[in-house]
Amino acid sequence: CPASFIRHEQGRLVFSNAAAKRRTQVTVRTSAAVTRTWRQVAWLHTGPSASSRLDAFDAKTVGCLYENGAQHASERIRFARVDVRTS
Repeated sequence: CPASFIRHEQGRLVFSNAAAKRRTQVTVRTSAAVTRTWRQVAWLHTGPSASSRLDAFDAKTVGCLYENGAQHASERIRFARVDVRTS
């Protein structure tokens, strides 16, 4: 399942993918503990999904471009801005 992985501000890792086994539920997660623990920061789409691509905007925000649809993963491409700061 194609995913995206970047190193963001202060060494934070950011990861996006279709998190379920059937390529659904596009999520964005972060890790400050060198991948020992991951925190979900966004659930972008619950239905069919495919490739995603992350890019950093500033110290608190990343952009995620991802494939999704109602019936099939390749119906459309969407873009979301995601705040990846920790609480």
